[in-house]
Amino acid sequence: MKLEEINNLLENYEIGNLISIKKDSIGLESKILFLDTSQGSYVIKIKPFLALSDIEYELDLISNIRQKGLPIPEIIKTKRYDKFVKFRKGHAYIYKYIEGINPIDINKNLTLKLTKSLAQLDNILLNLNFKQRPGWQIFDIAIEKVFAEKNDFLNKYEDLHEKFKKIKLYELRKCIIHADYRSANLIINKDELAGIIDFGDAHYDYLILDLANAMLGCLFNYNNRFNFSLLRIIVKEYEKTITLNYEEKKALYYFFKLRILLVINFYLTALQTKALDVVVCEHAIKDLKIFLKSTEKINFNDFFNEIK
Repeated sequence: MKLEEINNLLENYEIGNLISIKKDSIGLESKILFLDTSQGSYVIKIKPFLALSDIEYELDLISNIRQKGLPIPEIIKTKRYDKFVKFRKGHAYIYKYIEGINPIDINKNLTLKLTKSLAQLDNILLNLNFKQRPGWQIFDIAIEKVFAEKNDFLNKYEDLHEKFKKIKLYELRKCIIHADYRSANLIINKDELAGIIDFGDAHYDYLILDLANAMLGCLFNYNNRFNFSLLRIIVKEYEKTITLNYEEKKALYYFFKLRILLVINFYLTALQTKALDVVVCEHAIKDLKIFLKSTEKINFNDFFNEIK
């Protein structure tokens, strides 16, 4: 990416003169740049392949949630009061930088805070009258298999799908969910949640799926393995804001285990296609396999009895 392109992009904004720029990461769908200007610090998020309807949906949702008081970064509008600009074949937007770091070692105290914030976010989304994202569907037990190859993980996934059919899906509440509440999308400052970012996967789906995804993404520390004590604490804290019904608690077990397998497959695919850094993929796969092994002896009854 050329500096000239960045300067041309910045001409659409009134955020001062560029002092420094640093590239953070290149993911499957976006590129992140940190900016220091004469007026402050900002983040540019570039979505090279994102359709217009998707970028509009994401930024409209962010604006709606931010009005509710959660720590969501402020989107900077252009000189024409637009929320984003055209960039190459995709789009880009700028938001104010939030001071802090992504959590790595998450202790019990921070786990409670992150769970509470997730429940507050989900409660807002549960009561938010917002449209479904174009082209997205809710989680389906007959979902097309996305596994990179026939392997043991696929066998485990298919087995869980069969058992998942016992859930009464019509009793699971649906709403817009963040869908990617994990350490990389959370900013911590002085052991407090300072920001929730990246609503790029947000869509209309089962409410309980957000908690299941978060349990893997940040609420359980891979190095600590799975433990029932932490499970009880997480669900109890979440239910201080949102009371889960019987079927949602049953579904949590399956969504949680399915999420582990899907994330492992994500990194296996990224490794094969070289879509992400090899070291990052291999490290993630190693940690996830360790975590998966710690859950293999956990049956449905033991899990459910801890949270019912």
